[in-house]
Amino acid sequence: MVKIISSREGGYMISFSENQTEEEWNLIRQAKELERKQKAEQYAEANQPSLKGGIDWNFFKTGKRSQPVSETLKSLLDSDGDGYLNPDEWINIIKDTCIYDNDSHAAFTSLVNWNNNLYVAFREAGSHMGSATDRGRIIVMVYDNKRWETSATFSVDGLDLRDPCFVKWGERLLLYTSYRFSEFTKSGWTELQETKHNAPHSLSIWKIRPYKNELYGIGHRWNMWPILMKSKDGLNWEVVCEYQIGGNATEADLLFVKDKMYVCFRVEIPEGSHSVFGESSYPFSKTKLTEMNISVSSPEMIFASSNTILLSGRELVFDKTTRILERMVSIFAIDKKGNVKGRYVINKEAKDQGYGSFYREDKKRFLMTYYEGTNKTRIHLVSFLINNKFK
Repeated sequence: MVKIISSREGGYMISFSENQTEEEWNLIRQAKELERKQKAEQYAEANQPSLKGGIDWNFFKTGKRSQPVSETLKSLLDSDGDGYLNPDEWINIIKDTCIYDNDSHAAFTSLVNWNNNLYVAFREAGSHMGSATDRGRIIVMVYDNKRWETSATFSVDGLDLRDPCFVKWGERLLLYTSYRFSEFTKSGWTELQETKHNAPHSLSIWKIRPYKNELYGIGHRWNMWPILMKSKDGLNWEVVCEYQIGGNATEADLLFVKDKMYVCFRVEIPEGSHSVFGESSYPFSKTKLTEMNISVSSPEMIFASSNTILLSGRELVFDKTTRILERMVSIFAIDKKGNVKGRYVINKEAKDQGYGSFYREDKKRFLMTYYEGTNKTRIHLVSFLINNKFK
């Protein structure tokens, strides 16, 4: 009897038998990736012929088109005309350090301070996407005695663990990854436990955040509407509401400020599509959504001041003249409506990068992890300051 396994590759669930060769697996992956790109082009051409493959199209069922935007992001607050904010205008990068390089694909970071110890979690595998012979594991490292040391590793037979997320919830520290979670105790990390939910289909919950006595996160699945989920115990999850956002909205982050919830979505089709920003009030069942003028994958948000939210991720910039899509790791300063106030590019040299995570040390000083590289990638830690005059 042939066992059938599934892996999410290029936005599709690919099934293959465990006796297939790596060459056969790669052929399947290439075919699905070509199919995905063709469908994206067809969707873009049908919905907005003038911007085939572009980023300016309507996500909502209003019948109205988005307002035109400049061809590149050079129109963002830019004092010297080079398309980038000068560091001394709002952000000062203190140091950018590689903290993990194991000649592997290390990616998808989460950063937290727990009991005055700094922890970082990330996925390590042979490549960005899993295969029959390459399954990701989660590594947790702690900064101790002025060096990074491995605190724990997690792996599950036959499962590609991805997208770890630390959650500080009262007196508890949790780590979520691929429908599972572990808790940090006096004896160390517990075994991964599978979560349960009442959503109408299978999903992944991305970037889980605490609000008072509950946890919230956006559940997503390819070609399904994203769903706001909540939990009272971290194990059992229930549906709060559904977001009808087109373009296959997937990765999303939540930020709670008093009784307000802010959300930022990645939109995958066409590649380079504008992100979507939302604002909601408790019980968060209704959200006002607006299209941003930037495209950010793996969004991560943190509250910087009464008027400023920091947003990081893999930025995608599509040039309609050259038809080139550039990728880079960027930090944005946005207001509570999702409008961009400032932008700074951390890394634009690597082909595969992003998935940052913030930690705030004090009023001005922040830390952020991210990954960068090509087939082999490394984990970085960035320390930076936000200028008071910018706030």
